[in-house]
Parts: sequence; structure tokens; C-alpha cells
Amino acid sequence: MNNFLVLKKIETIDEAMILRNIRNQCREFMTRDTSYISEEQQKRWFVNIKPDYKIFLLYSVELGLISSPIGYGLIRDEGDFSLISGGLVESERGKGYGSILFNYLIKNVTNKNIKLEVLKSNTRAFVIYNNLGFRVVNDDGELITMEYNYDSPI
Repeated sequence: MNNFLVLKKIETIDEAMILRNIRNQCREFMTRDTSYISEEQQKRWFVNIKPDYKIFLLYSVELGLISSPIGYGLIRDEGDFSLISGGLVESERGKGYGSILFNYLIKNVTNKNIKLEVLKSNTRAFVIYNNLGFRVVNDDGELITMEYNYDSPI
């Protein structure tokens, strides 16, 4: 990898629209809502976003030039745990960026009880999460819930 990654917190409606495009590309891997998100839905969501959401766009920087966004990451406080999620555009998958993204999210949660969800069919993501130290706490045959194990070396 001759480049590095930068995460930027989403702060504008334009950035929310970029997130929408990436999220819609990743929707087949979503664990809760796999529906297509329209521009109007995204605008309403952004205006009403809860303060317990931390959402980032992921950019690749090569030779000092920032690329188009290549992914997103989300940290959501759920009370007694933080739920993390994220996704990459298809052309950037398989390059190690998922591990870097989720490692960043792990290091930036405020609630140290961290969980995520992954579809059982998404074996590539499952391997990444397992290698980062997440362990299965529930498997309903379709959806796997994983929790971060702080004893795992990252």
C-alpha cells in the first residue's frame, strides 16, 4: 500500500449524500435495513441525526492527493455498549482497508463494550472481525453478533 487512509467526521448535507451513495453500494451486506435510501430520506435522517452517532467518511491519500471517499464508519452508543459498522465501495474491498477502518473505530469508541453484526454469508467481513479480536456472542443462523475481546492483540 503506497497510500494512507484518512477518516473525516460527516458534518454537512453534501457529506451525508456521499455516505448515502456508499451505503447504498453496501446494502447487500447490511444487517438491519437493506432498502435503497433516497436523497430525501437521507436529508431527513441527517437533519434528525442523534448526537450518539459518530459517522466518518474514509478517504485514501496517495502522493498527497485525497481520493474520492472509499468507505464509511459508524459508532453508535446503544447505552451499555457501542455498536460499530462500516463499509467500503466495491472497488476498494480486499485491500486491507476494512481492517484499518474497524481498528480505528475500535480505538475511538467511548463505551468499551463494543459489538457489531455481520451476516453469516459475509465470510470476508467475519474473518476481518475475528482477526481484530471480535468473538461470536450470538448466531441465529443468518445474523452473527460479535463482541470485542480486549485480550486480543491488534
